[in-house]
Amino acid sequence: MTNPYSNLPETAFWKTGVAQLDSLDIDLSWQPKFPITRSTSIITVGSCFAQHISTALKKNGFNWLDSEPAPPELPSDAHEKNNYGVFSFRTGNIYTAALLKQWIDWALGEEPDQEFFQEGERFFDPFRPSLNEHGFATHEEMQAGRRITLAAIRSAVQQANLFIFTLGLTEAWVNRNGVVYPMCPGTVRGVFSPHDHQFHNYDYSEIVDDLNAVFDALRQLNPTLQFLLTVSPVPLTATASGEHVLTATCHSKSVLRAAAGALAKTRADTDYFPSYEIITAAPFKGQFFEANLRSVKPEGVSFVMRQFLKGIGVAQTAAPAPRRQVTEPLTENEICDDIILDSWNQSSRSDSKLVLIGDSHMGWMGKMLAEQGIEYAGGGTMNASDWHAERFDLSKELLFLPQDPEQKQQWESTFQSSFAKHRDQPLFVITNLGFQRNQAYNGFWAGYIPHVYGANFTGTVGAEILYSYLVHIRKKHTNVIYRMLAMGHTVLVVSDPPIDTEQLKAPFFLLDNMLLDYFKSIGCLTYSARDWIEGLGGMPQDFLADELIHGSEEYYRQLTRQVVAEFNIGVQSVQPNPLARFRSSGRPTSIQSSSEK
Repeated sequence: MTNPYSNLPETAFWKTGVAQLDSLDIDLSWQPKFPITRSTSIITVGSCFAQHISTALKKNGFNWLDSEPAPPELPSDAHEKNNYGVFSFRTGNIYTAALLKQWIDWALGEEPDQEFFQEGERFFDPFRPSLNEHGFATHEEMQAGRRITLAAIRSAVQQANLFIFTLGLTEAWVNRNGVVYPMCPGTVRGVFSPHDHQFHNYDYSEIVDDLNAVFDALRQLNPTLQFLLTVSPVPLTATASGEHVLTATCHSKSVLRAAAGALAKTRADTDYFPSYEIITAAPFKGQFFEANLRSVKPEGVSFVMRQFLKGIGVAQTAAPAPRRQVTEPLTENEICDDIILDSWNQSSRSDSKLVLIGDSHMGWMGKMLAEQGIEYAGGGTMNASDWHAERFDLSKELLFLPQDPEQKQQWESTFQSSFAKHRDQPLFVITNLGFQRNQAYNGFWAGYIPHVYGANFTGTVGAEILYSYLVHIRKKHTNVIYRMLAMGHTVLVVSDPPIDTEQLKAPFFLLDNMLLDYFKSIGCLTYSARDWIEGLGGMPQDFLADELIHGSEEYYRQLTRQVVAEFNIGVQSVQPNPLARFRSSGRPTSIQSSSEK
């Protein structure tokens, strides 16, 4: 006897399609509804995960449309920060179908909302709050910038063959007129008003209706345009629904997946690609997520693209994902507005007497302290480039004040929960302030030496020259540390990972040790990551990351354990061991000039 299941392929059964396979051999057998080739003109837009799709398409030689390229005068390292080359046009992240509809309505002739956020003398677009790092000089300049983007949307749609939209969230905030924000006012930019701003969690029918309206409108402009929907596998950073964030994430992604599936079934011009399932399904056991269980690893993106490319019959040109993953601390660059919501987590504003102040290295130490159950305040309070460029003011009330609004909010929160709360009690501060060694070293040779000694300097740089550089050029950094010491706090300076190219090994060796000697001379405790690594016989392979700035997650885990043990940092006590002192080793006393390197 036969039945409908008798002749189904192996992929139709859980046992043969999933359970009996290695997870990396699972093939979801996706086949596109319509032809997609490398000559297909493709628009990408949507949530954070859509940025990975854009990058993967470009790496694999597809015709990805960039209808709003960066101006030639803008340095390449500032492109992503200003939202150039992230999506096909500069809308920033579009998390909801409602926000997509709003942008398309504006692009096709509806009058855009006139609202703006103002901070000091700078203007910011409420619907692209992270667009420009420093905002716009005038409201008209902001509106003119938006008009350029609306024109870019129209231009891209007229040229495109395929429109890929990655759905990210069901939750959003709207104003009293129903205008949709990408982020709740008062988080990234603006001021929140309970009277003017309302929470809305879009349901299945609203999402389907909005997407149908968008696709119909775009087909009016370009009758041959086709659509590919995906759902972001990235969980919610936070929820305002009143539910636990885990159940809110399950609800949101389930609704989005159902809506995407419905449109793919009911519209001949719309397809669905299962990137959500590839990353989050149970057989993959979370292996494609970083340690925070939220960020998708590069090899996860590569695995998704392998299935996409196989489905459309195009060979992959980028390197395939490894068979077995190695823990990596960083994903590919990703601009996610909603990550800022983490800084509003009240439980993260610890009132501990242990405080971390520095860049991303301190951020990683903070994660490892939390892993050990040790409470702390602060962490990565500012990025390395802003520390190095001294983009902070010496505030009498707050020790220092970052100029970047997001960093300013984070530092003010840290200061209030630590320095202000324990005003008359000593704190234990761990910092790498003043290191930022890659940028400090380049600034030393490219800036300080030519300015003081002339562009053709070929002499030997000794201790006195480096000390002069530290005292005179990096005095804003040392001023912050001086003031913490003067307030009676203990300051422990931890050096950055000793990850050197052969050419820079000797100069960095000197720079690291001179910095530590300098901070010790003004009353700080010091810990040399270089001496620790040399004691291990060199940098273990599992301590290395893919780039020459950070160590791996395991590096920061073991470094933090070393610091905790040596300075008696515990859950109940942050007082250092007064006998703990830094072990010195033979150190060079000079380095050659740049022309001799």
